[in-house]
Amino acid sequence: MKNVILLTVDCLRYDALSEKNTPNIMKFARNGWFFKRAYSIGCWTTPSLIGLMTSTYPFMYEGQLKIKSPRKNLAKTLNENGYTTGGFTFHPYLSRIYGYDMGFDDYFDDIDKFKGSTEVIVQKRWGPS
Repeated sequence: MKNVILLTVDCLRYDALSEKNTPNIMKFARNGWFFKRAYSIGCWTTPSLIGLMTSTYPFMYEGQLKIKSPRKNLAKTLNENGYTTGGFTFHPYLSRIYGYDMGFDDYFDDIDKFKGSTEVIVQKRWGPS
């Protein structure tokens, strides 16, 4: 079975990539698929990643900006097809609080370091979980 790595970087412009600045990313680009033109369906992180991970529009499912059933995400689909999945993020809006861990065998979001501030962000933006 082949490996799949989906690498996303928040706020990284294509013209900032180079062998000098980002040698490891460029190594992935040489040995895999690299999209020079990719378009987002959202103007900020959370709706953009919901679209990428679920192939749905950000405000479908009653406008929820969380990944939860009945939305099915890429990790769950890969997992159901025999892939072992792992996710890594340090972005509070991409944490398990918002369901981004759904379908992953292992998910590391380091949310405990942000616990107090994340709860405040969640309640201000979307109300209590």
